[in-house]
Amino acid sequence: MLLFVQFLILILPISFANHATVRELLAPETSSVSLSCSPLLQEENCTRASWFREGQIIGTSTSNSNLVLRFDMKISIPDDQPQIGLLQLVGLRKGDGGRFWCLCNGTVGQVARVRIVYLDESFKNAAQLLQTTAGHSVILKCRKPAGFPTPSVRWEKNGNLILPDDRFSVTSLGDLMITSASISDTGHYKCIAWNVAGERNLVHLLTVLPASWHPKLHSTSSAKQNFANNHSMLQAIFSTLCYLLGCVLIILLLVDILWHAAPSLAGYSRCCFSWLNRTLLAGYHSRWPRPPTYEVCNDEFTFHLPPPPYSVVTGRLLRIRPASVV
Repeated sequence: MLLFVQFLILILPISFANHATVRELLAPETSSVSLSCSPLLQEENCTRASWFREGQIIGTSTSNSNLVLRFDMKISIPDDQPQIGLLQLVGLRKGDGGRFWCLCNGTVGQVARVRIVYLDESFKNAAQLLQTTAGHSVILKCRKPAGFPTPSVRWEKNGNLILPDDRFSVTSLGDLMITSASISDTGHYKCIAWNVAGERNLVHLLTVLPASWHPKLHSTSSAKQNFANNHSMLQAIFSTLCYLLGCVLIILLLVDILWHAAPSLAGYSRCCFSWLNRTLLAGYHSRWPRPPTYEVCNDEFTFHLPPPPYSVVTGRLLRIRPASVV
């Protein structure tokens, strides 16, 4: 029996064209699909069928039990399927498709080709910030993500659908070509890749400058302006540093002069003070009241104070003189 099954496996790929057409089934990722075996349902003497995937046997089912093939263990097995010998494909992933069929008593059932529908998340190019001048042409790239069925591409500008015309065209790769751009073409351009699995977006920003604007001239003028601003700033900083340095040098010079001229200045100050005493203060001191001459008695070793009034200086001397001496 085993040799007979292996022989059938070898000849099945050749007999597909003579058996029946292949039925195409599209299944999204993480979905579940159930395939029926017509011999189990139609032939009375068929109670057990073998299932194959791309020529490799994967298990058996009976007229009262299904064969379950789980690709993703996170997905639970549907419990609403009747137990009539079905092949249940649970949790399909990208790459889990293929051709499936059953074999019972030499009879091949319907061949089903399961294809996984998907659309990758990321594009094959990044978003762009583009600048151009009026009258020039520009190309906005859109390398659509991989997917099945092959994603289609459409473009929108600021939320409005772009229809191809003599200025806007979409290349075979999905890029948007703008011929003779104008200032009004400035805006956000969205590339939308879509299929039955969903859609993905990629946004570009295009800025169209006047025709008189030239990038080299603009960059040169900007460089000159930056150089002028930096030069003015450096001049201000240099002038401030020179001023501070000059102030420090002047202070150091004055200190040095005063240090070396201190003896001479001291002599000059003493001369000035003496002259001031002789000229300006001499008359003032002469007006001070002077006490009369003390009368000293040599016999008693004491003296007699003259009667008041006393001058300020004499009164101070009397207050600080010890009583035993007075």
